[in-house]
Amino acid sequence: MPNEDARPTLLLVDDDRRILQVLAAQLERQNYTVITASSSERALAALARAPICLALVDYHLPDMTGIELTRRIKQMAPHIAVIAITGQGNPKVAMQMLREGAIEYFEKPLKEPDRLYDCIRKAVAAQEGVEFGAQLKKLPTAPGLDPERGVNRIVGNSAATRELRLLVDRYSRLPASEPLLLLGPTGVGKTHTAQAFHESTAQSAHAFIELNCAAMDLNTLDRVLFGNEAFTGVGRDTGACAEVGKGTLFLDEIGELPFHLQARLLKLVDQRIYTRSGGHKTESFEGRLVLATNRDLAVEVQEKRFREDLYHRVNQFPVRIPALRDRPEDIPLLAYYFTDHYSREFRRRIERITPGAMDMLRRGAWAGNVRGLAKVIKRAIVYCEDGAAITEELLRVPMEEEERASAPLDTPPPAATPAPTPAPAQRPPRSPQSAPALVQPPPQNGLYDDIFTMEYNQAKDHVLHRFTVAYLEHRLQEANGNITLAATNSGMLRPNFSKKMKQFGVDKPTTRLGFRVKRRGDAAGGPDDETGGP
Repeated sequence: MPNEDARPTLLLVDDDRRILQVLAAQLERQNYTVITASSSERALAALARAPICLALVDYHLPDMTGIELTRRIKQMAPHIAVIAITGQGNPKVAMQMLREGAIEYFEKPLKEPDRLYDCIRKAVAAQEGVEFGAQLKKLPTAPGLDPERGVNRIVGNSAATRELRLLVDRYSRLPASEPLLLLGPTGVGKTHTAQAFHESTAQSAHAFIELNCAAMDLNTLDRVLFGNEAFTGVGRDTGACAEVGKGTLFLDEIGELPFHLQARLLKLVDQRIYTRSGGHKTESFEGRLVLATNRDLAVEVQEKRFREDLYHRVNQFPVRIPALRDRPEDIPLLAYYFTDHYSREFRRRIERITPGAMDMLRRGAWAGNVRGLAKVIKRAIVYCEDGAAITEELLRVPMEEEERASAPLDTPPPAATPAPTPAPAQRPPRSPQSAPALVQPPPQNGLYDDIFTMEYNQAKDHVLHRFTVAYLEHRLQEANGNITLAATNSGMLRPNFSKKMKQFGVDKPTTRLGFRVKRRGDAAGGPDDETGGP
């Protein structure tokens, strides 16, 4: 039996009891809780008793007009959506009710009931997010935690998100020696979940330090993570392992760690000890580890890119964060969460998302997940007038750009099949006396062969594919096979460079030597992350 409390509550106000009965029966079949009132007085009394999210208000009422009732409803509870019902041929009345705050109006008799039900559905979907703060406070709270902190900061009301909160809460009671592994695609909120986990643990009064393993080269990451003994006194690098103390150290993108650092991480996880780069003294690690990756580590182990012993050690308490497309019920809450957050940050007064805009958000693909949704809301708030609502028009361009930016890069463009080159006689000769062309065709240097016999899009893909392959291969040869260095020289992050290699089928070149030559000033350590020795 469904939980009645979980069903949205609607208020129907009409002096025609027959209409009330028919509408109430239809809406209850659509899983709404319906309260009916035949007068404004009874409607206002119902508003004081029940958590109503939408009111359907008729204009003709025995004790006051629908215009006055709409005004009173918006004064009592501004968040409640109002839909006006007017007599046929009363556009002035409808406009007055819209000015008082109604979101839509329908004429009696209802000729398109499905349009009314669709409007109610969209308005309720938008309304689900309005009271997100109150809803979050009703969520199960771990003992001693502030409702605004800990697992309660994980926004959402879907079954998947409730399960995530429960799992993180349970794992937060584990000993600090047990690492937590967060899994999920890019943008799902692994950092936010790690922070919520930290606030739920006994270590919440201590530091939270985050390091992105994909954002630094081998030597820098080693020094920043473990510290460096190469200097003494003021210049000495302490390292995050020491700086975090009894707090939480969050290592993001551990799937990008080279084998040398994987071995050092295994010692940190398994024995709770480490040594600084260039040093020999063993240090104790007192904090808690949270690790995260968007890679499938089991596949990485099979491909010999991730240590099997480290995988089994960190995978004892995994938490998989679902993609946003797998929990669309969370979109209204998240949308209002980000609206509230960025409105305060930009000192704007944006309190509402129109039903059409909310429906547009719910239908989005969200390949960029929660991060993508946050970017879209931020852009919409920047362009929204102060005090106005976020509309479909404001969302359209940011959503289109987000979809393009998040398009998967796993499939290379189809290789163009070159058409036979026409004989020179078929191309009209250029007269030396003729005016120069505004755009000269590029030289035939291998990248552009035969493209002028293709259609534009096919030629563009053909050139882009050949150029990218040539560029990546050149950067890799220049860096002696070191992907990190090649990415740096290209002005790209290493994960993006690696993704391009995979997309365009570019393999890492084999180097002349199987190890990196150590130079003065290099931190002590093992083989280079890309040319790797034993």
